[in-house]
This record gives sequence, structure tokens and C-alpha cells, in this order.
Amino acid sequence: HSNKWDTSFLRGPQQKERADTVGDVTFRGATEEEAVEKGRVAVIGAGVSGVATVKELRKRGIDCLAFEKQSRVGGLWADNYYKAKAQETKKVYRFIDLEHKEKVADYPDKEEICEYLDNVVDQLNLRAYFRFNHEVLQMEQNEDLRWSITVMDMEQSESRTEVFDFLVICTGLFSGKPNVPTFPGQDKFEGDIMHTSKWRSPDLFKGKKVVVVGNGKSALDVAVHASENAESVVQVSRHRQWMTHNTIGIFPAFKILSSRLFGKLLAPYYGDSELSKALHHIASPFSWVFFRLLEALLLTNYRLPPRLWPKSKVNEDLLSSSICLVPKPYLQAVRRGAIDVRVGGISEIGRKSIRLSTGEEVDADVIILGTGWKRSVKPLNDDLLKRLKAENDGIWVYKHIVSPNVENFAFIGHASSFMNPVTFDLQARWLVGWLCEDFKKPSKKEMEEDVENMKKSRRGLINECEHRAGFIQLQQAAYHDDLLTDMGMNPKRNEGILGWIEHYLSPHDPALLKKALDQGTTGSFAEKEL
Repeated sequence: HSNKWDTSFLRGPQQKERADTVGDVTFRGATEEEAVEKGRVAVIGAGVSGVATVKELRKRGIDCLAFEKQSRVGGLWADNYYKAKAQETKKVYRFIDLEHKEKVADYPDKEEICEYLDNVVDQLNLRAYFRFNHEVLQMEQNEDLRWSITVMDMEQSESRTEVFDFLVICTGLFSGKPNVPTFPGQDKFEGDIMHTSKWRSPDLFKGKKVVVVGNGKSALDVAVHASENAESVVQVSRHRQWMTHNTIGIFPAFKILSSRLFGKLLAPYYGDSELSKALHHIASPFSWVFFRLLEALLLTNYRLPPRLWPKSKVNEDLLSSSICLVPKPYLQAVRRGAIDVRVGGISEIGRKSIRLSTGEEVDADVIILGTGWKRSVKPLNDDLLKRLKAENDGIWVYKHIVSPNVENFAFIGHASSFMNPVTFDLQARWLVGWLCEDFKKPSKKEMEEDVENMKKSRRGLINECEHRAGFIQLQQAAYHDDLLTDMGMNPKRNEGILGWIEHYLSPHDPALLKKALDQGTTGSFAEKEL
């Protein structure tokens, strides 16, 4: 294949801009001629990233079609555990230009998130660009660099192949396949062993001895619900991680964790200037003191015995996904003994109990596995994974979006931050700018050098795991600024010393990002409550 990216199929005649209005929301930036002459884009997945991608493609009049194997939008949210909720508030867990309804809970649950995405699709007249109950079976890139996509219509039990000019994978970092570990002796267990993703009713726990395995958000949620009607709840995890709820001491957690200054104190972003990296090194003693004080504040929040304190440094955990925003009822339940936390692994499962690596025996009627999801590679085939140079710690691509080695191909959502909808929204905007040649593209060599710099930085900061290539986490502000700068927009809204103070100390939220976008472009929807 050629090393030159050819996106000429997406360029239409530059004529008078068209503006279409749907209710109070306006599409801008595409002419009638462009809408007809631009190429066709396949989008795989209709979760948060898939909806963001279709939204931005249609904003510029690009023809697209999204395939989703489930019957509705939402991705993993559409088939998640009982009362699953976002870790972020509704002010953050949203697209940049579209708010939740006022009646939505502060921390939206899975139904409210899916309803929000449904409203985005319907109010912006995007439903015609989605094919639900369609599973992608195969994707092949042809000699002309177009893509042949074979899909199964699950309602009609028929498969067909369609050809597209560009392919966008929006299936996320995590697949729909739960990570289900096996343990010695589990075949003789007389109770139920279930992954959190399959849990649908609190009645499962009524009057039973429940063991919850894991330390992530789903494990904590299940433990809280189980503590309300189970005979006993024991949470088992190999180690303790740092966690917080919506405040750190007396300070709002989001305002602290999302500021650019906080991200700068954590670690230099790989794309930072040499001066910025040097300043971080000079300030490292201050950073050390700051994070030790943060640990003291977090432990004050916990009010838990020292045996349950994390052994790791909070700044190290913040760079990976090893910190959890927990509901207050969890810590309250642990403090009053309704949830008994044991630190250790499971060495064996008996008929009605488990044995921990510490030698402790725990009675159990139900074992719930809050052990996360396997890495997502489906529907990528072996040939495509080889061309993408997939490694043990993930797929490394330019700006987490395009590969130097596979043309007419992109990921949206193959990354993880603390405000995923905002990140995916910006990624989709950047990709559309790339497709429409709104900014100068780097050469293949420049992209490869950038990817290598990202690898070197990330591998020096985060312990090896299969998702490391996609971890942005609290370096999200630097990453977002990087994308905005590429798109010709100034992330800093105001000039002068007050502008710099606002830039580094203000929380990095969708409202401020929208102002930056509006200053740099007229191509956004008017902000609207859905």
C-alpha cells in the first residue's frame, strides 16, 4: 500500500455554506454539493464513541453508516449490570455541545445514559445512519484502499457485503466479553458464580452469603447493593487502590483532579515542550509534597483501618485506571462492617466457601466477579492487527486515532480518560478535520516518531497491562489541548496573566471546551439540553 494518505474522495467543491436547522440545533459547514460528493464512511459500534463519530461526520455532510450488533445505542451501557452508573457527574459525562436533561440524576445510570444517546440521535435526525442488530463479520481492505465490510442482519439472518471509502472503529478499549478468571475447585461450588455484567436483580443476594471479587467500580457497586439485603458481604481484592468520592477533604474532587495544573504535577505529557518538561523536573520536590498531602486528605476521607490503606503512591495510580470514584455508601458500609474487606487472592473454591491466599476461609453462597472486561480486538482480523503492529500492551496509533500503517482507517474511543464522552467528541471532531483536510497532516515518518515518543513516555509511567496504549486518564487536558491545537484552536480562552491562571486552575469541563471551540470555529451545534 502507498504511504500517502489519499482523502481526495472526501473533498467537495468549496461553495456557499449550508445551514440546516433541526429544532434549535444547527448543522453548519457542508454544502449541498459536498454532501453528495464526499465519500462513504463505515462506523463500527454505536456506543458513546460511535454516536459522537456519526454526529460529527454528519455535521460536515459526510455520508456514513454505523453498524451495531445490539438493538439500541449505548454499547456496554446498553447491556450492563443492575443500576450501573457513571463515575462522573452529568455535567461531565456528556458531549461538549449537548447537555443532559435537568431531571437526570447527578450521576446518570445506564438507562439515563442510553436515553441521552437516543435523544442525541433522534433530535439531530441521525437514526437513518445507524443499522442496529447488525454484527460485523469481516472487514477487508481492497487494492484501491476502500473497505469491504461483511455484516450479518441478525433479525433477517442474512449477511451482505458493502464497500466504504473509510473505516472508523468505535468499539472501545474493552470488548463485550467479560474477564472471567477461573479458580481451583470452582466446579464443586454449590452456589452461583457470576460476572457483574450478568447481574440484573438485587433479589439474587437476599439472605445469602455474598463474596464480591474485585476492586473496581462494578465490584464496589455490587457490594453496596448486596449489603442492603444479604446475610453477609465479603469483598476480596488482591490489593487496595486509591479511591475518592465527590469531595477530597472539603474540596470538590472534579475541580482538583481535572485542572491542567494537576495534570502537569502528575507527569509531563509526551508532547510537552522541553521547557515544560524541565519545569516539571525542577518542581518535582513540590509535586512530591503535594501528592503526599493529597494521600493524607484521601485517607481522611476513608476513615478506614490502616490494613485497608493502599500501598501504592496516588500519583502513580492516577496515571493508570487504578483509582476509583466511589459512592459514599460504599465507605459507610465498610466502616460499619456491612462490607467486610479482605486483602488477598482466591487460592481455592470449596463447596460452600472460598480459601484466600492468606489462609482465611470465607463462607459463600454467591460469588460475584467484578473483574472487568477483556481487551477489545474484535472485529479486527489477524492481518489488520499485524498491520496495526498490535503489541502486548495495546495498539499504538497517532493521537490515539489514526495509524501510520493503515490508510483510510481510524479509531475513535480506543482510549480512556476520566471524561470519556468529551474525549471521544474531540477525537471525532479531529478526525473529521483530518478527513476534510482542515489542517496540515504529518508525514508517515512524523507520525511514527510521535507514536514512538508516546510509547516511551507511557511505558515509563505506567506498569505493563494490556490497555496501556490507550490510557490517557488525568493527562486528558494535555491530550485535549493537543487535539485543539492541531485543529487550529487556542485552548487558552483569555490572554494575559489572568488568562494563564484561568487556563491552569479552572476545571477542565465541557462548558469551557465548548467556549474554546466556539472561538475557533462556527461549525458546532448550538448547545442544547436534550
